[in-house]
Amino acid sequence: MARELIPELHDALKITTLKHDFSDFDRFAKYSPNTRSWQGILQHHCPDRESEEKFPAFPTDKETFLLHIADGLAANFSRHAQSFRGERSFVIHKLWNPDLKPEDKRLRQDSEVIELLQFLSRDPTYEEFYSKYKDILETRAEDARPGWNVTSLNTHLILTGKFYRFLKNSEVLKVEKNEIIPDQDKIRNLRNRKYSEWDLYLARLRFRFNQKPFRTRDLAIFDLRQELLDQIIQNYQDNVLFSTTDEIIIYYDKPTFLEDIVSVFLEHSFWLAVNEEKRRFEEISSKKLLESFFQRRKERHAYGDMPSDISPPICEICQMAYGSKIWPTDYVSSHHDEEVAEEAIEYLCDRCFEIRSRPSRLKKLKEWTEAGAENVLWVKLWLDYDRLVAALRELYFDYLKANNPKATKEDATVRFSLIWEFQKDFDLFLECFQKNLFEKFGQERTETLIRDFFCIKAENARDAFAVLEILNAYLSKIFPQFKRISDGPIKLSIAYCRSNFPFFEIWRLFETHVSDLELFLIGHGKIATSFKYLDDLLLASGASYRKSALFKLAEVSKISEKLAELKFYDRSERGDFETYESLKRNLLPLGMDFRSMLTFAKLVEGL
Repeated sequence: MARELIPELHDALKITTLKHDFSDFDRFAKYSPNTRSWQGILQHHCPDRESEEKFPAFPTDKETFLLHIADGLAANFSRHAQSFRGERSFVIHKLWNPDLKPEDKRLRQDSEVIELLQFLSRDPTYEEFYSKYKDILETRAEDARPGWNVTSLNTHLILTGKFYRFLKNSEVLKVEKNEIIPDQDKIRNLRNRKYSEWDLYLARLRFRFNQKPFRTRDLAIFDLRQELLDQIIQNYQDNVLFSTTDEIIIYYDKPTFLEDIVSVFLEHSFWLAVNEEKRRFEEISSKKLLESFFQRRKERHAYGDMPSDISPPICEICQMAYGSKIWPTDYVSSHHDEEVAEEAIEYLCDRCFEIRSRPSRLKKLKEWTEAGAENVLWVKLWLDYDRLVAALRELYFDYLKANNPKATKEDATVRFSLIWEFQKDFDLFLECFQKNLFEKFGQERTETLIRDFFCIKAENARDAFAVLEILNAYLSKIFPQFKRISDGPIKLSIAYCRSNFPFFEIWRLFETHVSDLELFLIGHGKIATSFKYLDDLLLASGASYRKSALFKLAEVSKISEKLAELKFYDRSERGDFETYESLKRNLLPLGMDFRSMLTFAKLVEGL
């Protein structure tokens, strides 16, 4: 037994058509591996007395006992409260993409099962196991019961691995070797006692900053935030359940655990919106709704130490500290950077000076601005956790209701496994979106601030439609159901402006984003709409319009928007009116008012 128990392998036999209670395994017994992980496969079950499931073995030592608890914890974060009558489905039903019907690729032939057992005998890591059987692990439903088949086996295995290592290293949940008595009733009683004594915490952290970046170098604030977030994810990878570029959800059982993470961000002058919840494990195992976590009324804000009063000069970026540094004088004296020597003098606090002093990755943006302020598109994708939970609950209820008319909304519980399953697809969505932006606009015209935030050198405002086409293609491919519901979890902000336009004004607009799609033509209006209208919006953008009519409308609006509206509805100029009628036919069904239609006309015209 060369390797320690690999918890992610505990359900390895679920990739076969063998029964989960091992009742049909006898003919393969002679191929049984001699590893700790195989012991975990056999011994991680200890069902309640009334359970219909029967297993030939149960935990007999500390590791298999912890694996049993980890498996139960992962199941309670995974399994849902309602199933319906029908045949078992061994392939995953993706709520956001139900038309995706993967093939049931489980191992059916004896020779395939023997090959699996021989592979397990070599004591593989989970990475090796996943590499060999990825297609099955990603498409095999963790629980094949209809209505429960909404998460993959791979997701369950990953969560079990996280919980196992967490439990093994826990300073709170202590399991002594002498507590493990090889008797099924005693193991069951020990498990229930630990459940009744153990508290689990969940926390949602959202990271914010006070800086108002206006120089290209100031955008390093996003790099710094991502570095700190990556550091947390790396150091506490088994504690993280959900993450985006500006928030994480973590779990722990040590009451002081959160302080260490919060302090890292406060030391760098970020502030945090913190929502922390504590639950007795019994509450989680009883399948109470996890949506009850993170109620906004319980949210608190964590700030760093603030001076009682600030003597001038005040920092010109954050305006919350003494401006102890002079830019660029103090920077040039230590870095000998002649490029910034001629920049205007500004007073900065130590933290903002440190951020601006970081090497800038946005070389192209700086060049565009110095060359004479090119037009740019700022493009930001968002993932809203609250809207994600609500959207998944809506889609899950629809799925249950379609197969069980008696299903209620309370039955449509959203578990963290479903969140995890979604996030894997969202990461793929981001990867495809970024790749296609670079393919469409070219490396020389595209800058990446962070993985969901981009700056594109634009030829004209119509380039925004090219971004929307990329978005639409991958929404349709990966998340088609989010195009039919209101208030989906994915949002897109686009702003078209000059590259020297103050970035903090762009960011202020983006942070207050509400609709699925918000497109800002800085100084010329805004379009806000839902993704369910995205196909129609793109179709309308490709329609034939009389360019002179659009130009006239835009020019009149510079004098008076009210006058432009009168012209828009005036039937006397027949040629122009036909164009305006076409706009109304295309856009009124999308819920657009005159202002939005005017902005759309300017966008189509390309400004």
